[in-house]
Formats: sequence, structure tokens, C-alpha cells
Amino acid sequence: MIALLIADSASALTVQFVNKRLVVNNQPFLVKGVDESIYPISAFPTEFGACWHDPAQPSGFYCPPPSARIESPNDIDFLVQTAMGWTAALSANTYRTFGKIAARPSPMLSRANQFGVKVIMGYWINYNIDFTFPGTGGQAARQQLINDFVNYITWLRGDPNYSAVLAHGLSNENNQHWCEWANQPHVCVQCDPNAQAAGFYDLVNNMAQLAKQGDPDPRPIIVVSAELGDIGNATRHADDASLPHIDGWGVNAYRGNSFGNLFTDYAARTQKGVIITEFGMDVWDSRPTAASTVGGKDEATQSAYVVSLWDEIKAEYLRIGGVTAGGTVFQLADTWWGVNGPWTIGVTQHNPGGWSGGFPDGILDDEFLGLFERRPGAFKFQDDLYPRQSAFSIRQRFSQP
Repeated sequence: MIALLIADSASALTVQFVNKRLVVNNQPFLVKGVDESIYPISAFPTEFGACWHDPAQPSGFYCPPPSARIESPNDIDFLVQTAMGWTAALSANTYRTFGKIAARPSPMLSRANQFGVKVIMGYWINYNIDFTFPGTGGQAARQQLINDFVNYITWLRGDPNYSAVLAHGLSNENNQHWCEWANQPHVCVQCDPNAQAAGFYDLVNNMAQLAKQGDPDPRPIIVVSAELGDIGNATRHADDASLPHIDGWGVNAYRGNSFGNLFTDYAARTQKGVIITEFGMDVWDSRPTAASTVGGKDEATQSAYVVSLWDEIKAEYLRIGGVTAGGTVFQLADTWWGVNGPWTIGVTQHNPGGWSGGFPDGILDDEFLGLFERRPGAFKFQDDLYPRQSAFSIRQRFSQP
């Protein structure tokens, strides 16, 4: 059935959306992916690069100067090789990143090609921006963002392993943070979320337009939304007519063990295809047990949720008129920096806690979402990863045609 959908496509584009699915080299491509989890124990990402806990520093952490910052500390190629190797071992075909890669040429792309994995290249946009770009320097600041994205895409196209790039994920969940910058104590000004959203979507559409300009073989560019958010909202310039240069959407959704009416609601908002860019379940059940007052790990439930969600994604992909191109599980391995914040020694501890959601204990534990458990290895920044039941279960699903 999927082959019939692309039979009339004579385009020379390497990757494109056709009838809301992705087509790679004129072959259907169901995204079977995992989300990035490259930061080792004691390291954490910031807007500007990686930092890590260092008790010798007065602040307790160390961040290299901007000129030296790369996407992870120490041996980046080792970390990337480990991530890509485990991604391939899961029978996954896609790895999604959240921010720019900086090492040149990129070991991420070369290792991705080595293991037969495609990459959705993330591009982070700071939440704390006034997207109306006011004042005398506003338009210059807006243009600087556009130029940076265009330059980044241009540089990626020059990488000898650019063939590993599947798509570009422009931003991540900015729709959850309109006016967050204005509500901080040192700012505290009036802020119109509609104006902020409209400014943001006008910006990303312009970024995509100029990044593709002159490129005979552009990769699809998607905007990644928290839930359905603003998708289809004309007032906020997030409808199809306002976003002609955005090829599709990414949606991060945590609704429990089912997406419910997500796909039906999505189809009513837009004609663009969607990748479920985050879905999953944490392994930590915070409800007290006879053995522990703080709860413990429940691999069976995590596995059941991940499989149930993937089965719904695949069923929607195969359905005539379906809207999804696939999905990426959040995430490959646990993080150790998600709960206590990056500026504390919490990055050296594996801490339960997170935010409320549709899960058995009512909490999505941010540091326990991995398909693999992360444990300290013999060497700093070279952790050991141990597959959970969910890893074996999703590998079985991903290995199916």
C-alpha cells in the first residue's frame, strides 16, 4: 500500500514528504527512531554547549570557553559511536538530536552512516526570546538567528557524510514557553502570547525558506511541538497557509499507554505529515512498596507502554489516509541531569522526580526514561549502558518490516 502512495513521485529529492509519509531515495521510510542521549554522567547540556560537574571549580561545574565547546565533553567520537551502535542494535533506523553539532567534520554523521542510521538534526531555539523582536536592535537579532541557521545548514551540506541527514528538527517545544522570559523577576513586563507565537512561527518559516534557497536537494524541515499546541492556529500563524516552507511537524506526546485521539485531532488541523518526536514511559514507579518508601523500577510496565505506543504509530502509518511518518522513542539511555537542574551536583546522582502525566504513579520521572540504564563506567565520561526490557521489546517491533 505504501509503495502505491509514491508511485507517481518523479522527484529527484533524496528525502521528502509524500502523502504525509517520508520517502528516501524514492523508497518509503518509516521512522523507527530513538531520541538523543549522549551526555554522560556528570555532564549536561546548556544553550551554549556542554558543561560538567567539577568539584575543583568554585561553582562546582566547568564549561569550556565557547570556542572550545562541542556537543559532549572528552572523547566525542567514543560517545557517538556508542550511541549509534546501540541505536542500530535496536533495529532503529533514526537518531534524533536536540541541538547543533559542532565537531567538524562530524563524527555523528560518519558514525551514523557506518551503522546505517539516519539523523534528524535538531536546532535549538532559546525559549527566552521576545519573538516580536522589538526596539532598534530587534530586526538585527532576528536576522542573526536566521543567518546562524542558514550557515549551519550550509555547513552540514558540505559534510562528506551529509547523506546521513534525514531531516532538520527546528526548535523543541517552544510553544510551552511563550512569555516565560517576560515573567522573570528582573523583566516582569506585559506579554501577548499570540504575538509571541506569531513572531516565532514567522521566524521559523523564514529560516526554513532561506535555508532551502538555492539547495537543489533540501532535507525536510519540521517544527517540533509540545503536544498539538498551536498546530493549525491561524491567529498564531501556525496554520498551513502561514508555514509554506515548513514540511511537517514533530509532536512530543506523553499521554500514557495510548495516544487517544491525537492523530484524528492532528488531521483536522493540518495537511502536513507528523513524526512523533517524543513518546515513551519512565521505568520508575514512585508509589511506595513494602521494600521501599520511594518506589522502584518497573521494567514490565515501561516496556508495555513503549510497545503499545509504537504499535499505534505503526498502525497509523499503515492506515490509508494516515498522517504519521513514524516516531522516535524518548530516549536511548537515562540522563542524570534532568531533575535537580544542570547547575547543581545533582548531575552526579540518579534522581527520581519529574512532572505529572498520564502514568500509573502520576509522575513522569525525567531521569528514568531510557531504554538503557546508564551506570558509571571504569573511565570518566564513558558510562556503561544496560538494556532494559523495553529495549528488547522495541527491538523486536523495529525489526519487523
